[in-house]
Amino acid sequence: MAISPPNYQKDAIPTPTGWRHPRTNELLVARKISQGEIDEYLGVSVAPPPAPEPVEPIEIDEDDEFTEYEFSNEETDFENMSKTQLEEVGREHGIELDRRERKSTLIEKLKAAIR
Repeated sequence: MAISPPNYQKDAIPTPTGWRHPRTNELLVARKISQGEIDEYLGVSVAPPPAPEPVEPIEIDEDDEFTEYEFSNEETDFENMSKTQLEEVGREHGIELDRRERKSTLIEKLKAAIR
């Protein structure tokens, strides 16, 4: 069903809440109008969204071990890690950290154990 403006204000503008006056923005006719009806009335054509590009599958060997963090002798940014992540790193290095302690204390213990 096509929408049409009120007879007394042929230049009224359709909005989702109804027909509005073009200069004063006064609500002339309160009525729900869908965006599709508004687009059709205004002659706007909506292009469909572009199709997503296909994703190449990644082959994973079952023998490969993946760790969330890989560490070397380089300085690691522990400040941006959560306490849980720090605890995991500690376990990888053979120490058990207590997450009830302050983060700064966990970082100090971790740095001492790694070096």
